[in-house]
Order: sequence, then C-alpha cells, then structure tokens
Amino acid sequence: MTGMGTTIRRTHLAAFLIGGVMGVMGEMAAGLILYEGAGLLRATTVVLTTEAAAAGAGLLFATRVPADEISRHLRRHLHLTLVSLGLAGVLTSLWGYFGGLSEVWNGGGQAAALALLAALPLYMAGSVLGLVCRAGSRDAEGGTVAGGGPALLGAATGFLIYGLFLIPRLAPPVLVLLCMAAVSGAALLVGSAVTRAADLAHREKEGVDPDAAGGEEDAASAAILEDRPQPLEPAGNPES
Repeated sequence: MTGMGTTIRRTHLAAFLIGGVMGVMGEMAAGLILYEGAGLLRATTVVLTTEAAAAGAGLLFATRVPADEISRHLRRHLHLTLVSLGLAGVLTSLWGYFGGLSEVWNGGGQAAALALLAALPLYMAGSVLGLVCRAGSRDAEGGTVAGGGPALLGAATGFLIYGLFLIPRLAPPVLVLLCMAAVSGAALLVGSAVTRAADLAHREKEGVDPDAAGGEEDAASAAILEDRPQPLEPAGNPES
C-alpha cells in the first residue's frame, strides 16, 4: 500500500502542475486579449467561455480513451501539450514585437490569439489532466476524481502567482517557457508513477505482497553480504 500511496501522490503533484499551467495560460490569454478587446463584458464572456469549453472538451476526451491505451495517449498528449505551448510562445513573441496582433492580421489577430493562447493549450492540458487522473487510479475504466482537488489548487496558485508576482516581472514568452517546464516536470512524475503502478500490479498478479517483496529483497541482500568472503585477519608479528 505504501507504493500505491506514493503513486497517488505523484499523480496528485502532476495534476497540480497541469492545473497551474491551465491557470497561468488562461489568465495570460484573458489579459492579452481583453487588453485589445472592444466591449469588456462581451470580450470577457467570449474568452472565459472558450477557455472553459476547451478544458471541458479535453477532460471529456480523456474519459473516452480505452483503459489499455491510457499510457500511450498520455504520452502523446503530453507531447502535444508542449507543442501547443510552443505555438503560444511564438504567438506571444509576435505579440510583443508587433505591439498587438490586430496590427498583423487586421482583426483576425484576436481570433488567432483566442485559439492558440486559450483554446488549444487548455484543451490539451484538460485531456492530459483527465488521463493523469485515470492513470493514477486502480480502476482505470471508472476513472477517479482524486486529481481534481490538486488541479484546482494548482489553477488557483497559477492565478495568484501570475497576477501578483509574474506578470509585472516576466514577459509572456518567458511565462510560456515556465509552463513548458512545468508540463515536462509533470510528465516525469507521471512516468515514474505509472511505472511504479505497473510494477505493483505485476507483483499483485504474481501473488507477491509489495511490502513483503521489499523485505525479501533486503533479506536477500543481507544473505549475499553474509556469504561474502571475509577479509583475512592480519598475520601476527613473527618476532612476537
């Protein structure tokens, strides 16, 4: 049970990181788009609706993945999330260089920003979050809501850190790079957690208690040490 607890904690931390990325990207997209938006209330409604719909669609996708394909889809969507963040980074760089996308695409800049800054990253992050939650569950068919709490806490942390500390100091492209680093960290956590869970499942299938197996490994190591030839005692001084 100790191993399963470790697995769940790793997936919780991964969900926290993904939620933080969703919070930072969502707030950054809203800030950049609303800055140029005509009609604050209407623009806010469009941005928030798009972000929530994209994240929800990603979560819904994760529920439709067959249980035996979760790991493959998770790896694929982690890579696609990094790609979507890379596209967002390019867009924010162009935004800063040209002083706003409306000068580049004559009115289509806001639509492109909404798609690349909000819809695509949040959809991919939502799908990754759902797959992470299912990967950390014993019952992959039913999924689990265990990662929902850490994800929401991560999103709240992303909102707070972005609004109070990051945006006055770091440019949007740098924030996107930080988000990519967070997704990479989440990928490492999920990879180690899934590997650990697969090892535990194999031991349970073989009828081996994971904790007992760890004790047997220690005992075997001790036995090997006991059988190791001992160093010879130094010979006495012949003169004595």
